[in-house]
Amino acid sequence: MLLLKTELLLKIGKIDGQAEHEIDAEGQTVTPGFVDIHTHLDAQIGWDHELRPVSHHGVTSVLMGNCGVTFAPCKPEDRELIAHMMQTVEDIPKEAYLEVCLGIGKITEVI
Repeated sequence: MLLLKTELLLKIGKIDGQAEHEIDAEGQTVTPGFVDIHTHLDAQIGWDHELRPVSHHGVTSVLMGNCGVTFAPCKPEDRELIAHMMQTVEDIPKEAYLEVCLGIGKITEVI
């Protein structure tokens, strides 16, 4: 059993007393959140401080900048160049570079 108060985990194990709200997690996996160690959020953090959609499907911690390409922080005079480079990459025909990955959203959906 887990004892939670607001969003804080207070105890794991046998719990005496009655809870205000109980969730039956029998046969389920309970996690405190997921860590995504490979992201491309370096640019996104500039306009989306909540890092959606990762925060919407269970990811609570991320590692950024590990791919050798880092967009932030950048000098103010380089912002326009970086935005242009990102647009250029988006303009590459998708059929030329097809990759298929299983997103963490699907993983968290089925476990």
